[in-house]
Amino acid sequence: MLDCDYFPQPLITQNGHTFLYFHKTPASVSMGNMSTLNDQEVHLLPLRPNGGTIYHVFFITGNPGLIGYYHSFLTLLADKLALARHGVAIYGHSLANFVDEFIIDGTGSREGRKILGLQGQIEYVEGVLRSYVDGLENASSVEDSAEPPKIILVGHSVGAYIGLEIIRRWTEEEERKMRVIGLVGLWPTVTWIGESPSGKRFGWLARLPYLEKVVACATKVLTAIVSRSVLHNMVKFVTGMPDDAANVTSDFLCSPNGVEQALHMARDEMLQITEDRWADDIWGSATKIPGIASPKLIFYFGKNDHWVADHMRDELIASRGSRTTEDELWRSKMLIDDEDIPHGFCIHHNVIAASKCASFIDETIEADRPT
Repeated sequence: MLDCDYFPQPLITQNGHTFLYFHKTPASVSMGNMSTLNDQEVHLLPLRPNGGTIYHVFFITGNPGLIGYYHSFLTLLADKLALARHGVAIYGHSLANFVDEFIIDGTGSREGRKILGLQGQIEYVEGVLRSYVDGLENASSVEDSAEPPKIILVGHSVGAYIGLEIIRRWTEEEERKMRVIGLVGLWPTVTWIGESPSGKRFGWLARLPYLEKVVACATKVLTAIVSRSVLHNMVKFVTGMPDDAANVTSDFLCSPNGVEQALHMARDEMLQITEDRWADDIWGSATKIPGIASPKLIFYFGKNDHWVADHMRDELIASRGSRTTEDELWRSKMLIDDEDIPHGFCIHHNVIAASKCASFIDETIEADRPT
């Protein structure tokens, strides 16, 4: 059952996606389970802020792409933003094939079993975002709005890479049904992931033939002979995860395609996340794109992130990060964590990570407001 101060409104189905809307009470959000932890999606929607603008935070997971890992984080984030008196809706969705045995495209059609690479997941997330925006046309949050919905992308790990690609595609559109005003990258992996400590180790394993199929088959055998409660306790013992994260991991291990999908996508990440592939006008440019307010980019890197090579991170910050001079504040804001929060912050560090993320979203909203 829902263990927080959000109360569910009727289910609304748009383009094959079912949205569960929540209205927040004046009380603060308590941390707890958000119903079933292997749900495909989470949608937290505040009461309309006195007729003001509602900003839509669209959350993109890392790999493994299960939104269940982020339930506590997103609940706490909603609480922080509510205290700041912002009207912010939060939507998050699992990546394709991590929960169900089929994928749902932007039109709602069900495709057969299909393991996706990084580009396939980008297209999937883009389709989910477009379905979400289409669904807003009939939602009370934007029914009186004369402008397109304002979207703030928040991506964890490879989710930040996916977010950059969505912005690139959005800037190339002639007709825009939404306005992407910012991207917050949390512990982002956007360049040279194969040079990171974990990338080097996995890169060696990824060269083994049929790796993902062998591991997936072995996992299916394990989950077939071990009871769910035993599996749950094994996950907790081996990983040190709390109950909620161990539940999500157990669901992931028992899913039809999740393990194979995660390994296949990780292999593809090693091949595709290499050099900086985005133009100046994506990262931030003194020369604005005609008719577009450039999205504000904020990247929060880990201090000792095992999925990010420090020297590659520092090169990116030097070439793309903002300077202290007033005339170069249009550049992307890039920070390095000084709290020693690990890459997988959503397991044990949700409170502090939500506070950090809320401050970045506040900054993005304030930058969007007229001066």
